Amino acid sequence: MYTKPGPRAEAERTERVGRPVPPDRRPAAAPALAAEVLRRSAAGGRLTAGEVLHLQRTVGNHAVAGLLGARGLVQRGVGKSKPAAVEEPTYYAIGADVGEYAFAWAADSAAGGRVEVSTPLEDGIIGYANFTLENKGLVAAPAADAAYTQAHVLGRQAGVVCYLSGIFNLSLTRDGPANIYRGFGNALLGMVEAKAGQRGAGLIYLVPSVTPARTSPNSNVKANADPTGFYTHHGYAVDAAATQHNAAIVEAQYAGLGVPQEQIDAQKPMFTANALGGILSKAL
Repeated sequence: MYTKPGPRAEAERTERVGRPVPPDRRPAAAPALAAEVLRRSAAGGRLTAGEVLHLQRTVGNHAVAGLLGARGLVQRGVGKSKPAAVEEPTYYAIGADVGEYAFAWAADSAAGGRVEVSTPLEDGIIGYANFTLENKGLVAAPAADAAYTQAHVLGRQAGVVCYLSGIFNLSLTRDGPANIYRGFGNALLGMVEAKAGQRGAGLIYLVPSVTPARTSPNSNVKANADPTGFYTHHGYAVDAAATQHNAAIVEAQYAGLGVPQEQIDAQKPMFTANALGGILSKAL
């Protein structure tokens, strides 16, 4: 039941609100009170702190929030409200089955070329592949005690050789957050190999290079990515003749020294990689 406050309580409420609370403002009159205050505030804009507190004591905070918020009348500085959460954009890793990729030759000549890939979701290109073509003369095989080098691999037979300088996914190497696109590397590689074959190349080679690549489309965190596995999956490998020849040289260097065989075997791929300049190659 309603009990009229005593003089002291009445004085305290008068001091807090800034004006006396009329005794007829009972809970039963709350709807009429809310309507009255809103009518008066409509002409002058936002409510005063006293009017807001008056409503809070009669209709409750929840009801006040609904009444005032719906009309844009909430007075700044009255109470504290939790700021609205800012919705961050979400970026995606888009595969070939989701985004449609378009491929175009930006350069194509007897000296080589460049093929670019784009998507309707981006203004610029998202990747490309570069290659050069060069005529190589015949290079004789090395002596038994001389290392098999890159020149021997590329000059095993005279003719055109293709050098693939790289397949680049710009959506992985750019700063994020931004969408990451996948699945077009296979197409770029196939187009380069086909074009090189049409230009008369009998061999294609490359040097895999570790590159910092983004790990998530929603950040700019990068980690070193080694593309060697991608190329070996497509048939690129360390030259077999060079591997066999150079392995025999390493065996001869350690012969009679009592070095464990596992240590000798560990030296063989490193010796060949240095001699070949790190190239992987594939016959076309």
